[in-house]
Amino acid sequence: MLKLRRLSIIAAMILVITFMCGCTRIKFTTGLSKDEFAECGKVIISTDISDLLFAEQKYSYENLFNNGVWTEQIGNVTVEEYVIDNVKNIVSNLICLNLMAEKLQISLTDEEKRKINEAAEKYSGYSVNTSKETVKDIYNLILTAEKVFYAMTDEVDTEVSNDEARIISVQYVFISTMEKNEDGTISEVSEFEKNRAAKLISEIHKELTEGSDMVSIAVDKSSDSVHTMEFGRGQYNKKFEDAAFELEMGEISDVVETEYGYYVIKCINDNIESNIEKRKEEIIFDRRKEIFIKEYDEFIKKKDVMFNKKYLKKKDIKNIKSGNGKLFEIYNELLALK
Repeated sequence: MLKLRRLSIIAAMILVITFMCGCTRIKFTTGLSKDEFAECGKVIISTDISDLLFAEQKYSYENLFNNGVWTEQIGNVTVEEYVIDNVKNIVSNLICLNLMAEKLQISLTDEEKRKINEAAEKYSGYSVNTSKETVKDIYNLILTAEKVFYAMTDEVDTEVSNDEARIISVQYVFISTMEKNEDGTISEVSEFEKNRAAKLISEIHKELTEGSDMVSIAVDKSSDSVHTMEFGRGQYNKKFEDAAFELEMGEISDVVETEYGYYVIKCINDNIESNIEKRKEEIIFDRRKEIFIKEYDEFIKKKDVMFNKKYLKKKDIKNIKSGNGKLFEIYNELLALK
């Protein structure tokens, strides 16, 4: 079964938002024309736009995995079904965000339209198969959606302390107390196995406090293939984080018990100052998301997005021409709001 690094598939920030929001009431109809992919209210998404989204998704998945990805499963669905659902979700949220733009009287400025034209021109240099007008249309939808996001969250608290944004680097050894069952579910090991894990982590802790090399022990005994990582507050298991953030550089933690297993942590750097500004931006964005989702989820509950049933029935992702991965890269470079 395929493990997805979902957010690496689509880079544009506003499309990250579409994955975290709730779902609209998706319906299917044969009433749309052959050139229309989806509609709700006054907003209609053309099949040219959906073709471009599918092509870019295909490029991203095959570039991240390989062209054999289409034989894989994600949960109980095929990768192709998963990609189709992704595109429907993206389109549904872009439609609703653009409907909300009308409600909030948000529109693009002449300068933003000029930048969209510039971005579409740049994309056209990479692709002769997609019309410039189609690229302009999708950039228009995304930028309008992003403006809605910021308009709805303009009262967010943008003050973040250096300590709240502190990034640390640690090494660790992890002994799991979970196991995978035959049906694919995860459950806790037996009490006997848990006691054995507790004894093993205690022995490892003693070795480390006596000067043994953390990485060597981790490679030899850890249940996790990752042994070193950088992170900020609120990004991982709270018990793990609390223990890690209490450490000073070079210090080793006591045994940390979590619902997943036991850890021993060593602090490599207790304040990576070069990453603080980036982490502050992430924290502010998370605050914006919290404000945004509450109002937006209420809005989309009342919206029915209609999709072209005939078009979707014929869509064969694995056999369409792949995109080039430049659509959202160019959007982020030239259009994304900072």
